[in-house]
Amino acid sequence: MTDQAFHYISTEIPEFSCSVVRDLEKILPKIDIIPDAIRIVVFNLLLNAFESVHEKKSKAPKGYQPKVTISTRKLPRFIQIRIKDNGTGISEKDTKQLLQAFYTNKKSEKNSGLGLSESARIINVAHKGELLIESDPGNGSDFIIRFTTLILS
Repeated sequence: MTDQAFHYISTEIPEFSCSVVRDLEKILPKIDIIPDAIRIVVFNLLLNAFESVHEKKSKAPKGYQPKVTISTRKLPRFIQIRIKDNGTGISEKDTKQLLQAFYTNKKSEKNSGLGLSESARIINVAHKGELLIESDPGNGSDFIIRFTTLILS
């Protein structure tokens, strides 16, 4: 999904450049998920991260290096996917509303405000997991997916 999202954003923004770091756990237990739904969520979160670092680069001082990291972890109570960027970050007010349908903090006419709300629904309802947002305005954001469903043997 990382390569697909990067390719997509590069076709939308030809001058796009960004360092992408993959920090993936070598062995994860099998969990009960809907693969296509999770692909949609990860794709959406990566696009948001890429847009954020691109926006910051257009305004940032010389020397800013856009970076997006995707990591996976097996933690004691859940499996986690984290997408972290060093982009514009999200204000506390926006963070509280971003998972609501039709809310967007983007100024583009092509954003409907459904990407994050649908992603949250896929994670929370369909997978009994959680989608968390941690952000430092001006310095980047972390989107954390936690699957707390039963691990398959």
